[in-house]
Amino acid sequence: MDVSGLAMEDRGNDVRRRRMGPTETLATVVLALFGLALLGLGIPRTMAAWAALDARPALGKIRDGVQPSAEELREGVQGLQRAKGWLAAERHLTDLGTLEFLLAQMVPLDQAARNTQLATSERHLMEGLVKNPADGVAWYRLAQVRQAQGAVSASVKAALLQSVDMAPNQRQLWLGRAFGLIYYRSSLTPEEWEAAGGQLRTIWRTNSSIRSQLVELLRGSGLGFAVLKEALASDPEGQEYFRSLGAK
Repeated sequence: MDVSGLAMEDRGNDVRRRRMGPTETLATVVLALFGLALLGLGIPRTMAAWAALDARPALGKIRDGVQPSAEELREGVQGLQRAKGWLAAERHLTDLGTLEFLLAQMVPLDQAARNTQLATSERHLMEGLVKNPADGVAWYRLAQVRQAQGAVSASVKAALLQSVDMAPNQRQLWLGRAFGLIYYRSSLTPEEWEAAGGQLRTIWRTNSSIRSQLVELLRGSGLGFAVLKEALASDPEGQEYFRSLGAK
């Protein structure tokens, strides 16, 4: 056996290990920092998700078309405010703005407090839309908030039409949005009316339940059926419906 050869090989391995030491140390440090960065990102996201759970009862009822209680709205607002403190995610902001709007509409407040609540709702909805401009539901909520604030029709109309562009097939919005488009008809340009009329025709032809609700809503509001008839001018069945309605 060549002992001297083995000794030289061992010394070579020691040299290679010493040469690799700094590289391995750097890699270890980089991996550790990367792990800490991931942990730092994960903690706020996890804490925000936990805090947002308090809003689930109210948001679930809204999706089902049921009015949440005032207590559910308050708890949801508080939870989403905590969630926003951890992570100002688009969904948290738009949900917060929605619950704040409904709470302002539901809870008796003096005018100053109501205005403050609506302004806060508008700010959160706008912040959410900056992060996700394609959220048609948020645009519709923004139109509602602006209308409740007594804003000029142009700003309400702009948000309403954005909701049509971004979420034309969001059925949970159809009834309220159809009424809004009819209400603001006089301020629509020909191009805007083309989009609004198309939305009204889609709603009318697709969902008979919403059609009946819209007719009753218009009848009760005193707005009448002139705008809806205009939108359905090229729809023989729609025109026949209104002829039969007038004969009753």
